[in-house]
Amino acid sequence: MKIEIFNKLKELKYLKNKIYSQNMDSGDMIFLMHQSKTGNFKVLRNLEWIRHIESIYYNYYDLLINEQNIDLDFSLCGNIPYSIYDIYNDIKKIKVKKSLLIVEFLYDAKGKDSDKEWIVLYNQTDDDINLLDYRIQIAGSKFKTIYELNKEILKTHEYIIIKGSLKMYNGGQRADGLRILDDKNNIIDTVLYGENNFYNLNGDNNNKMLAKDVHEGYSLKRIFENNNYIDSDNSSIDFIENKNPNLKKYGDYIIKM
Repeated sequence: MKIEIFNKLKELKYLKNKIYSQNMDSGDMIFLMHQSKTGNFKVLRNLEWIRHIESIYYNYYDLLINEQNIDLDFSLCGNIPYSIYDIYNDIKKIKVKKSLLIVEFLYDAKGKDSDKEWIVLYNQTDDDINLLDYRIQIAGSKFKTIYELNKEILKTHEYIIIKGSLKMYNGGQRADGLRILDDKNNIIDTVLYGENNFYNLNGDNNNKMLAKDVHEGYSLKRIFENNNYIDSDNSSIDFIENKNPNLKKYGDYIIKM
C-alpha cells in the first residue's frame, strides 16, 4: 500500500511539473490519468484540483509512515480515507449533476458571524425550480432546519444567495454539515466539512468524507470546470478552499435572513 500511494504522489508531481514546464497557469485544464481494474480512465482537472487531491494522499501516506492503524473508521479520520481506493472510486463517480446544488458558502466570517454568513445555490437543471417549502439545514451533532424558502422561482442555470445570520457551525475538530431538502423532504445536496466526523454525519449516498475546515473569512466552493459544477458525493473532492470570496459574481438574487 505504501508503494502504491508513493507512486501516485510521483504521478501527481510529474503532472504538476509538466504544467509548469508548459507555462500553464492554475486555470488551464489537463487530463489526470488514473488506473482502475478495468483500465485507464480520464478526469479533466486543473492544477488547483491536483494540489487538493495530493494533500489527501500525503495525509494518508503520513498515517502509513507513522505506522498508525490504517483500518481506522474513516468517519473519524477527516479527509484521510481508510482505503486509497475510496478516493479512486469517488473520482470515477464525478459527474455533472442536474440538480439544485450548493456551490459556495461562508460559515466563519471575519469577526462576528452575525449577518455575514451566506450560501450560494445554483440551478444546474434545464428547468426552472419552484423553491416553495425547500429547506436549508445545518448540522453539528445532527441536522436541523434553519430556513424554509417561500415562493422563489430559481430559473435554469441561475444562482440564488441566502445571506444573514444563518448560525452555521464553524467546523473545527468536529465536523459540521450543510444540506438542502426539497418540498417532499428529499435530500437534494449535502456538504460535510471539518477535521473529524465525530458524530458520524452522512453526506449524499452515505458518503462521510469531509471538505477541509477553512480559515476565518474564507469560503468553501464547489469545483467548476468545463462549464459545469462537479459532484462526486464526496465533499473532500468536490469542495476547495476559496481565500477570496466574491458574492458579486453570482448576481443580485439575494434572500436576506
